[in-house]
Amino acid sequence: MVQDLPNAAFVVSYVGAPWTLGVDATAQLELISRLLTQMEKEDAGVAVPGLGREDWRNIKMMPMLRLTSTDVQKGKDVLPMTGDGTK
Repeated sequence: MVQDLPNAAFVVSYVGAPWTLGVDATAQLELISRLLTQMEKEDAGVAVPGLGREDWRNIKMMPMLRLTSTDVQKGKDVLPMTGDGTK
């Protein structure tokens, strides 16, 4: 899901280690599916992921796409970022 953006989720695959690609994508889709099912059960129309102020201090931001192509490197400042998890 995307920080502070209601009901927005997407799955990004990656290059290398192709045997994990399907497993990783399936797991992410399963998580999104479970969230939507839970929202329906609770009659919730909106899910907005977010981090608290303290979480932001403890997370290291990194590029979501770990690629070295010229196009990706040129656009790295406008492409979505991901975090390494809270410490």
